[in-house]
Amino acid sequence: MKVLCIGVGNELRGDDVVGRLAVRLLRYQPLPDTSFIEATGEGAALMEAWTGADAVFLIDA
Repeated sequence: MKVLCIGVGNELRGDDVVGRLAVRLLRYQPLPDTSFIEATGEGAALMEAWTGADAVFLIDA
């Protein structure tokens, strides 16, 4: 199973960056078949990013 974890947030808007920070920490965990990306939350880019994934976890503030 191909898993994608997307951290969403804006680093210039205080605690809005939480999703991105969570993904940065999760990258160091031994999670097989899991990819991690950071995103700003723009809808079309998110849909394109998760194309082909069997499961998607979206972390946002």
